[in-house]
Amino acid sequence: FLGVLVFSVVLLHGYLMWQVWAAGNFSFAVETGLAAAAILVMVALSGLFIRWMPKLTKLRHVHRLVGILFVLSFVVHRIVAD
Repeated sequence: FLGVLVFSVVLLHGYLMWQVWAAGNFSFAVETGLAAAAILVMVALSGLFIRWMPKLTKLRHVHRLVGILFVLSFVVHRIVAD
């Protein structure tokens, strides 16, 4: 549930900020936001793979690692965007 909520908020934020990017203000903040969104997609995909193949415990480690990378990229995005 939490993953779907976070993913929905990221999509909404990306949609609302699209006007800033379309106005020609492509900056490092936009790049870090796109990177964070791409990493979030990897978190979601690894979570789906865990659902499909629950016996592969290494997927859980990958999911956690990618989740940590998402948090770090989100923090970088917040620092750059402010």
